[in-house]
Amino acid sequence: MSHQNKKNVIGYMYETADVHSYANVFGNLKPWEIDPWQEASLSWKETSYIHTGISNFGLRLKGPEAQEFLRYASVNKVEPWKLNRGKHLVFCDEKGLIASHALTNRFAEDEFIIYAANPLQVFKLLKEKQYDLELTMPDFFIYQMSGPLSLTIIEKAIGQDLHDIKFLENRKVHWKTLGINVEVQRIGMSGTLAYEVKGEGRLGPDVYDALYNAGKPLGLKRLGWRTYMLNHTEGGYPQGNGSFAYSVDYDPILTPHLSDSHNIGSVDPKDNRARMRTPYEVDWGWMIDYEKGDFVGKDSLLEERKHPKRRITTLEWNVDDLVDIYRSLYEEGEEPYRYIEYPIGYLQPNGANADRVLDKNGNLVGVSSIVAYSNYYRKTISQCIMDIDQIEEGKEVIVQWGDYGHRIKDVRATIARYPYSLLMENKDYDITSVPKGNEL
Repeated sequence: MSHQNKKNVIGYMYETADVHSYANVFGNLKPWEIDPWQEASLSWKETSYIHTGISNFGLRLKGPEAQEFLRYASVNKVEPWKLNRGKHLVFCDEKGLIASHALTNRFAEDEFIIYAANPLQVFKLLKEKQYDLELTMPDFFIYQMSGPLSLTIIEKAIGQDLHDIKFLENRKVHWKTLGINVEVQRIGMSGTLAYEVKGEGRLGPDVYDALYNAGKPLGLKRLGWRTYMLNHTEGGYPQGNGSFAYSVDYDPILTPHLSDSHNIGSVDPKDNRARMRTPYEVDWGWMIDYEKGDFVGKDSLLEERKHPKRRITTLEWNVDDLVDIYRSLYEEGEEPYRYIEYPIGYLQPNGANADRVLDKNGNLVGVSSIVAYSNYYRKTISQCIMDIDQIEEGKEVIVQWGDYGHRIKDVRATIARYPYSLLMENKDYDITSVPKGNEL
């Protein structure tokens, strides 16, 4: 069906009357809430969701020195790297702070695409040193799908058995009924079975409709930005612009318009470092390849490897203290506590949220971020970067909730498992248990 016969396109899907709300996300109008967030937050446990939000955020590197650039720019091992395979690349600055991170796929010996990344670190490094490569920003759609029926729905829509796609494999597939080619990749951030369907941006809305029409009878839910970061919080996937801020967000040359203006939470807004992360702090130290030669941030990361201070964990927030926060809205006299949004405590995307975490004696032991209500586990949880010697499952700490200079609520919290999700991880998922959609 041609675009001329349909409504406007917003966020790589056709505008429909049943979208609850839209929002400005990174300067673009995106679906904020489509299906109710309570239903959407259960989808990756029960059926599947479809999410359009990271479409068109990407960089294509093509040229004989493209891989050499990625070797220097990222902390990862980039050799060997099979064609049509993805790697999660982490880009640090010279201080070892994460400047960007993203799924990156290899399409040819000299061609790579970095998806949904903050591009500023790449721009900066390419300006500092010349590489024989071409940098472009292609227009493409990415539809993320996750849950026990995600593969089933994709197969039903496309009409092919795709059960043999391996974890991180990116396969080109011909979609006969639409007469187009797309890519299907087994990847996701929800902590369970997940895939992405990708292709040329102009084809996206019709692909979205086909996937949704195939999945709606099976319980497919449309996920908006309002709920998107919940799967990261549950699944144990720290995310730039969500659970932490990129170091480039505070670069006076690259982002002079930001500075500390977007810093929120009980941590002093002048404390930018509390809002940034290193790979070791978010449990990505295993990705670092020290044998490949020089790369950005190597010396700082080597030093941190010798003397690690903090590591990520999960906090479960006390229900009675949460009720106090909402009760304050109805009490006269004092300023109410900062409101906790649902399902994500701070409106997203904003990685600059940071709340102080104290031990029982009032000592600062960590920083909490990306607080979220899980409709599945019936818990309010957050990710926390905590002093390593303080991490003990079951131990009680205090999260200071609120904005610096305003009324603060001391919320009791318990150190919990990390990742929090108990679902089977994508790479280990038993694909034989998944119904074949092309046979439905």
